[in-house]
Amino acid sequence: MALAVSALVALIVFGIVVAHVVLAQNQFTLAELEGDSRAKQAEYERRRLEMSELESPERIIVVAQQRLGMVAPATTTYLSPSLPGGPSTTAATVTIPEQRTSAQAPVTSGYLTTKSHLAER
Repeated sequence: MALAVSALVALIVFGIVVAHVVLAQNQFTLAELEGDSRAKQAEYERRRLEMSELESPERIIVVAQQRLGMVAPATTTYLSPSLPGGPSTTAATVTIPEQRTSAQAPVTSGYLTTKSHLAER
């Protein structure tokens, strides 16, 4: 009887030790996954910032002017479409007073509305 009780206690202690080992292994795995998650989140944020810098209107203007040789037109013509059978199409020409340089390029309000969280950085 005493031998059976001793065997039962030993079996219970062994089960507790095995459960503790499994728990410790899972904690190490969890810590590793959390570290990977933090690294991936930081990489995501870095690439998101890089993407918004690349698509900024100021950068696009600089690339268009310097690398592609584009210039702003002296005048801009706006057309108003008309329906068939209606009055003819009208055009309005607007003269641009001076050509903006890349340093003077404005930030469009739509960009700030869409990317307002990046303006705070």
